[in-house]
Amino acid sequence: MKPEIVQALKENTSAFGLMTPELRQAAEEIGADNFEIRWAGDWQSSEDGIGYSKFDANGDYVYRLCPDYNPEPELDKYMVELFKFGKMKGLGVCLGGLPISIVESATAPDFYRFETESGDMIGIEQIATYIAPKDKGGQGGKVFVVLRKA
Repeated sequence: MKPEIVQALKENTSAFGLMTPELRQAAEEIGADNFEIRWAGDWQSSEDGIGYSKFDANGDYVYRLCPDYNPEPELDKYMVELFKFGKMKGLGVCLGGLPISIVESATAPDFYRFETESGDMIGIEQIATYIAPKDKGGQGGKVFVVLRKA
């Protein structure tokens, strides 16, 4: 989600029904439980016991995104594979047409994490065993280097 949309929702002072369609759609995607509502002259969140779970498009309630809300980053995934690095073989990923080692990928500024095909986070020291074939004592799984989109 664009940072300017998130900021506009944090600064919103319009009733939900009067917000632009783009802001309403973004608010729906984020979910009402991440918003504060103007209630009896004060801003209150769902943590205050108001108990709303969806937006009232017909009412004159004003919703704003909670100040501490941080959107999930947009991510790209690259599968870890066995590559030849000069005379050596090692685990790496292909980025921009070039193989780089998993150690190099973990030091990239946009590195987010390593994860399995099921989305679970995995440590770098566990990758070789996880992706090794079952007949070689591994689990035969897939691992991905996950990077934040620029």
